[in-house]
Amino acid sequence: MRSISRSKKFIILVFILLLLFSPFLVDSEDNIYPALEVGDASVGYYQSTTCNISFFSVLRENYRNLQNVEFRENNYASFDCLGKVTGLDKYSDLYIVSIGSNSIYTLFFQGIFWCCILIIFSNKLNLGKVRSGLVFVLTIFFTSQHLTEERFYSRINQYYSSNLEIGNKYLLSIFFSYYIILLLISLVIENNEKNILNKFPFMFLVVGTFNGFNLNFYSLVFSYIGLKYLSTRRVNNLFNLIYLLFSIFWIFTTKDLNSFFDTDKLRGFVNSSNNIQSLIYWIILYFLIFNCFIYLSKITELNYKQICRNFLISGNLVIVFGMLGSMSKLVNFINFIIFGQNKKGINTFESIAGNTWRGFSASAESVAEFLGFGILFCFILILNKKIQLDLKLVAFMLLPLYGLLRANNFAVFLSMGLVGFYFLYHKFFRSKLNPLNKKIYLLVTMTTMISIILYTIFNSFDYDYISKLLIYESALQSNFFSDMEVYGKWLYTTNYFENNEIYSLIILENFGNPSTSLVFLTQVFHQENFNIPFIPNIVTVLSFLALLVNRSGLWAIFIAKYNPNLLETFFGNGPSQLNNYLYKLKVNLFAYKEVPESLPSSLFLPHSSFLDILVFYGVVGFVIFIFWNFYLFRLKSIENSTKALLFFLLINLAKSDSILYINSFTLLIFVYILILQNKEKIGYV
Repeated sequence: MRSISRSKKFIILVFILLLLFSPFLVDSEDNIYPALEVGDASVGYYQSTTCNISFFSVLRENYRNLQNVEFRENNYASFDCLGKVTGLDKYSDLYIVSIGSNSIYTLFFQGIFWCCILIIFSNKLNLGKVRSGLVFVLTIFFTSQHLTEERFYSRINQYYSSNLEIGNKYLLSIFFSYYIILLLISLVIENNEKNILNKFPFMFLVVGTFNGFNLNFYSLVFSYIGLKYLSTRRVNNLFNLIYLLFSIFWIFTTKDLNSFFDTDKLRGFVNSSNNIQSLIYWIILYFLIFNCFIYLSKITELNYKQICRNFLISGNLVIVFGMLGSMSKLVNFINFIIFGQNKKGINTFESIAGNTWRGFSASAESVAEFLGFGILFCFILILNKKIQLDLKLVAFMLLPLYGLLRANNFAVFLSMGLVGFYFLYHKFFRSKLNPLNKKIYLLVTMTTMISIILYTIFNSFDYDYISKLLIYESALQSNFFSDMEVYGKWLYTTNYFENNEIYSLIILENFGNPSTSLVFLTQVFHQENFNIPFIPNIVTVLSFLALLVNRSGLWAIFIAKYNPNLLETFFGNGPSQLNNYLYKLKVNLFAYKEVPESLPSSLFLPHSSFLDILVFYGVVGFVIFIFWNFYLFRLKSIENSTKALLFFLLINLAKSDSILYINSFTLLIFVYILILQNKEKIGYV
């Protein structure tokens, strides 16, 4: 295969794509029903002629009439209905055409397609390097997920069966599909592992979530690399020992077998079930992924110029396909299948809630961080003269800048400005100042910035209000005074706070109702051991930070909902385990004005990756995370720019849930690898 040119590989890819997409192009063999124009008159017609008319036939008949037509996948459909219309419904002025896309088929379709893309961009291929033993082990492991998360898969595929018998065609089909996909992954990885991280920006374009599965394609890739590393027995024993200890504690966390998380836009990188079997599956998956990144940090040969180019190309394509999906519901449907999106892209140019546009991505915050990081990464390379600024590079930055503006993420703009200011200072002013003037300059700058921030905040709110803002809003969201109407709850809660009777409200009057985290913060706010003269209480500091980044109400809801026991407080619930946080304690989200009416029954995330880490790994895990980042900042580095990139990411992760998406998670790991590969052997700063 080494002699096959890239152009021929593209031809092969197109042929495979047409072959795999063929069920969507032709009607059923015995079909006698012609496709009609979608409208009020044809609703009954399409509902009574299911599994006969192909997606392409409907598209051919309605290509001039797609403005109010939306296509949706029907993963529960039988194989006879694959690629065929399985129903037509009307909601308001919108017609919903359901297309059969059984999840077993789309697993094979998407997996083969994405593997072919990897093969096309591979530098070399050698069939003799494929490790069938590792492939077989991983095939069994990923197939087991269909047993551990039975509730998720049984509701999606009508062929689902958990019977462990040789005649179970469902599990055999899943096993066979995983095996073929993993063989192709092995072929690519074994020949290109040192360069694979250079192409990771395309994870934001090809998101890689299998349609109808709680699994991401990159989990397969990273798990293979991690298992390969473990098979060498030259592993990081300290990390593995710590992870093993955490795993033991996670096994004993609360298990509510009735709670079920449908994963929503987090599909592919979060656990849907709350049982020991699924927890063990996700513990092993993260164990393999972490070991993958440890291995890649040792062997990856980073190509800065190529990575910058890939950031810009991927960013441009994300915006282009996001815009096309906004203009056409058909393109939106195809985007969802081809690129493996967690959630369909937005189907309008109008902003969400009047201020953000997420376009192609499932998260406006995540895509803004990606676009901002890519621009900043290239900007730093230009300042360091590792790449040359030219008209072509500027042109490639325009669309990502447009997407960044539409995402309207203030934290991204602020952190980009701070990092940009830092580099301009070092580039043009630092060398001209003596050491004393440098310190004076930085001191004056920081003092001025902090003074402006403090003046702005305290000019709008008094200190007493800020000091108890978080626990006040948490109390409003908690299940207090359940026998009262909304206004009565608000009035009683507010009176307690105005009279400084917070302890009585939360600890005495509502014993058993507030979350353990709200009780703890209330005790911290009142206990004398935490109140030192001239030093703000830790709750006051948290309230101030929440107000500063516009997260007061959102983090207050987290405090109202987060109800861990002692074991979960210290060690968390385990990787990707959101069930306990979401469903362990019921709260009334009535007071926060930005909460829509549907929110109490829908997904509500912590709105901070730091809080996500707290839920998953507890206080001990969060402290390890803080010390790890502090260690990296203290390392002597050949390229200090890598630390600035880490600063950019941490600022943004503090107020977003981006770490819950595998591509954003990989972005953080990428920065860690940048720093580790640039560290000087002589130690710390």
